[in-house]
Amino acid sequence: MKSAGPPAPFRTGFDAGFFVPQIVTLLNVPPGGTAYAQVRVWEVSRGSSYEEARALGGKFGRSEVLQVAVGGGTIPPHTILGLQSFALQAGLPSFTVGVIEFVERQPDNVLVWSVRGEAGFRYVVEKAVLSDEALWRPFVVLTNITGTVTFTDNANSGTVTALYRARILD
Repeated sequence: MKSAGPPAPFRTGFDAGFFVPQIVTLLNVPPGGTAYAQVRVWEVSRGSSYEEARALGGKFGRSEVLQVAVGGGTIPPHTILGLQSFALQAGLPSFTVGVIEFVERQPDNVLVWSVRGEAGFRYVVEKAVLSDEALWRPFVVLTNITGTVTFTDNANSGTVTALYRARILD
C-alpha cells in the first residue's frame, strides 16, 4: 500500500473523531475498478507521516484493509463503506527493524536465526545474496508473539554470503 492522498485533519466539536472527506485520484486503478484502502491516523506533532510519528513514539492507529469500488469517467466517486472505529496506540521506538542474531547450526547445514523486536507484530525478513548484486528480496514473514521469533535457512556451500534484515510489516 502507498499513500494516495494528502492528510486530512480530524473535525472538532460535535463531529470530533471524524475526518474531512476528500476525493482521491488513484492513478493505478481503472475507472469502475476495485481498490484496497486503509485509513491511517497519527499524532502530527510527533511526525509528518504515519511511519515517522510511530517511530518517534507518537500515537497512531489504522483501520482494517477495505475493498473500495472506485469511480472515474462517468462513474461518480464512492464513499468508503464498512469503515469501523479503531483505537490509537502509543508509538513504537523500534518500529523500523528487528534485531537478527545467529542461534545455531543444525544437521544438514540448517541455520537457525532469531528476530528480536516488538511483540504482537508481523515482521518480514529480507535476504540478499552477495553474488546476486545484493538485491533484497522477501524471504519469510514471521508473527512475533513473544518478542523473539526464529526462522531457518539452508547454508550454501560457503562460497556465497547471505545477508538478512527484518522490519515490521504494517
